[in-house]
Formats: sequence, C-alpha cells, structure tokens
Amino acid sequence: MKRLTAKQYAIALHELTRGLTHAEIDAIVRRFVTLLADRNQTLLAEKIIQEYQRQALIQEGVVEGNLTTAQRVPEAEKKEIEKTLGQMLKKTIRLQEHVDGQVLGGMIVAFPDLLIDASLRTRLQTLKQSLSE
Repeated sequence: MKRLTAKQYAIALHELTRGLTHAEIDAIVRRFVTLLADRNQTLLAEKIIQEYQRQALIQEGVVEGNLTTAQRVPEAEKKEIEKTLGQMLKKTIRLQEHVDGQVLGGMIVAFPDLLIDASLRTRLQTLKQSLSE
C-alpha cells in the first residue's frame, strides 16, 4: 500500500471531521491514531497536526505568512500591513513577525506560495542591475 504524506492525511482528517460534534470528532481521531500506528507512521503526527491547522485556516479564508524586518514593527503598522495585503490578496492575512539583522531596511513577506521582497537590499540590487544595462 502506498504511503500517504502528512498533507494527504491532514486533508482527509479535515474533510472527515468537518461539521461533526466533539464526540464524533473524538471517535474519528482515535481511529485515525490507530490507523497511523498500524501503518507505522506515528512519526508524522506533528506534521499532520500542523497541516490540519493550516487546512482549517484555508477553509476560513485565512493565510498565514512571515513578516521579516530589520527592526521590530509597531503592532499598528503590522495590522496595517496585514490589512493592505488582505485587500490585495482578497484573504484574511495573519503575519508572524521576525527580526533579521541581514535585512537592511524595508520588509520581506513570505507566504507558502508567494514571496514579496520589498527589502532595501533587493531594491538596491535591482537599481544596480538596471544601471548596468
């Protein structure tokens, strides 16, 4: 039998548990854990949980990403960035903030399938490239 990925398990579990009561979900999760044990795939449990949470957010129209800046961004500014990106992407955006001294200025926003690099370093590299052409 072909082994399933953590993402495939998570999607299946999410579909199976949608709209059920807590008692029904509990019964399905117990059978699911038994299935993982029978298939010797309990090591995938942590990844399955993470992917399950991601699938639930996707169903709610929420996209999580990382905001990387040179310095800590005030909360009001972070909310404004989330709001602006949300309007552009037509999704609800939640950003996890990271401070990285390698970022000279500006910001880098990374989503699972999109990278927005508005850092000073990238802008300078683009300017250098255009001047050398």
